Amino acid sequence: MQDNVSFKIGQFTVNTLEHSLLSNEGETELMQPKCIEVLHYLVKQYPQLVSREELIENIWQGNNYVGEKALTNAIWGIRQRLHKDEEEYIQTVRKSGYRLIKEPQILASEQPSKAISEDNPPDLKSAISWKLVALVIVLCLTYLYASKSIHQPTTIESLTSSPGREVYPTISPDGNYLVYFWRKINENPDLYMKDLSQPDLEPIQLTFDTDKESRPVWNNAGDTLYFVQKSWNDDRCHIIEYDTQTKSQKRLAACQGNVNAALSISKDGKTLAFNSVDPVNTTPGIYFLDLTIRDAKPVRHSCSIECNYSDRDLIFSPDGSRYAVNRRVQQYEEDIFIIDKETGSSEQITVGQRDIVGMAWHPTQDKIIYSAEINDVRNGFMVDIETKSITDLGIRGFSFPSFIGDTSELVFHDWQLNQFIASLNLTPNSVSVPFPLIQSEYTHNTPDYNEKNNRITYISNESGNKEVWVADWNGDHRVQLTDLKSNLFYPRWSHDGQKIAFLIKHTSSNRSSLKVVDISTKAILDIAADKFTNIDMPTWMQGDKAILVQATKTSDTNHDGVSGFYAVDIETGSNELVVDSEGGHAIHTEDNHLWFTDDDDALYYIDLNLDQSVLNYVIESGIISSEHSWLKAGDGVYYLQDYPDHQRIQYLDLASNESKTLLRTPLRTIERSTPLTYNMSKNTLVFTEVSFPQVDIKKLNHPLLND
Repeated sequence: MQDNVSFKIGQFTVNTLEHSLLSNEGETELMQPKCIEVLHYLVKQYPQLVSREELIENIWQGNNYVGEKALTNAIWGIRQRLHKDEEEYIQTVRKSGYRLIKEPQILASEQPSKAISEDNPPDLKSAISWKLVALVIVLCLTYLYASKSIHQPTTIESLTSSPGREVYPTISPDGNYLVYFWRKINENPDLYMKDLSQPDLEPIQLTFDTDKESRPVWNNAGDTLYFVQKSWNDDRCHIIEYDTQTKSQKRLAACQGNVNAALSISKDGKTLAFNSVDPVNTTPGIYFLDLTIRDAKPVRHSCSIECNYSDRDLIFSPDGSRYAVNRRVQQYEEDIFIIDKETGSSEQITVGQRDIVGMAWHPTQDKIIYSAEINDVRNGFMVDIETKSITDLGIRGFSFPSFIGDTSELVFHDWQLNQFIASLNLTPNSVSVPFPLIQSEYTHNTPDYNEKNNRITYISNESGNKEVWVADWNGDHRVQLTDLKSNLFYPRWSHDGQKIAFLIKHTSSNRSSLKVVDISTKAILDIAADKFTNIDMPTWMQGDKAILVQATKTSDTNHDGVSGFYAVDIETGSNELVVDSEGGHAIHTEDNHLWFTDDDDALYYIDLNLDQSVLNYVIESGIISSEHSWLKAGDGVYYLQDYPDHQRIQYLDLASNESKTLLRTPLRTIERSTPLTYNMSKNTLVFTEVSFPQVDIKKLNHPLLND
């Protein structure tokens, strides 16, 4: 049982009984009980180093199976809350454990009362003091109860636990049936339905094909489902109506396969909303489909002309008078906007979210629950529509929430990925399986190798934020280069191995900027790229005097609004449009060729010694998994390719124009947007790998949702 103790650490006061965290500004947050227990244990052991084994033994009673992952989650949860004041509280000692580095101050502890005897007479002053303390406590509790109901414990119940990924949950209006998308290991994904009144029964399979079904929703009668259906390579997409009685399917509308899947239904069951594009509007947006009209055509709701944003998802308010959209202004920023159905007026209620993965409107209509990915970890949040205040629900892995009818309970899928740096030896007759290079309980991704210094740079959230790190080729001597306490992306070496370019996302300004860090001094240089939006992965031009980025230029009169690949001088900030084409990233080779992918993931190169208007076609669209998952090295191109039930790393020999398979692995075990990098001396390819996650569907009853 948790002791009733209060202690102060930094600017925070922690109450172990109430599982609460009070800041000096008077803001109170609830924390998961295990987070409180871990923090309290570190406080009691301060300033000693505490091993992971000791924490698991004392907090999880030695259950390593549960404790290993739960401890990592608890440490991450503690850091997310305590590090808001940009100070370090918990130090990770690699392969050893954790140490509290801020001295705590114990404020109060409830002790057993002493027996009254002749040898221990009652102390009148002490008795009065304790009565005063008791009175204060009663008054505080009374105030808390009057202003806000006493919080009940958060309960999370697993509804599915089968091997594989069970995602996109939705529950029938009567609360009896759960429908979800299930990707079994090494099998095609399909929709399934589970009878919650008979949990021991096996789920019923609803679809039988190689397509990818997602985002199912129910009609009001509970006899019809609607969902998005895409082909495995995203070249086909439809909105499907599914009759649960006859098991028949009907295509209602076409959608765009390479656009974020989104589907929602209005409370009255008359309107579907989904995400797509059309021949006139190439920017993704929301379309409405009237279900009361036979063979109705979708009508675009989102902006159509000269838009500086794209709408990616939509949910309807319970009373149907408003809807909320997830709007992306820049590549790395999304926010929620409330739109009045009658007037069309919009209001932004969040600022600078990273990646929103699901929204649900609370039945009381005054708040929206959503999932956002921060520092490579998904979490649940609640935003008050009127005050715009955001509360962290403290649920790691929280994704795509859906309320159960008009209750305050909801379902979500628990998505927790472990990304790590992996290597693949390409030497003939070697064992062709990926080998973990940098792996721990934290996320490590987007590696880049440099031959000059034989080191790897990558992004890690080990400090609680996504920062730039470097390590020796074998993963040893890891060093954190930046301490910007923000979201950093795509570190790329200069050719001489002296500098690293990277992107940083600024929450306050909704912009991303370009920076360079000197590895010897850790000095950071701001690159004058304020005229750009939508900056994508940087690479270096030969000579290391300029950085090559895909971006949209917004203020230059000559190229106003032009998206393309720009060379940005690191000293002056001056820029030059090299290729007028939208895409992902580019590589400038020693022969003065520029290799790049366009926005359809097709690969080209241009000979900059000749006419730049001549595009040389290398790999057609629909082959490479993403705009970043390729590399021009030597006489060929390495690239990642998706298949219906697996992935392959391929090598294209440019001389013969023939491709060969280097690795075949289960689908999504390699991060599909990972950049590839190559160690020539070791003949080894390096990339981001993902452990095949166990994703289950869970039901949440949270005290904050009951208020």
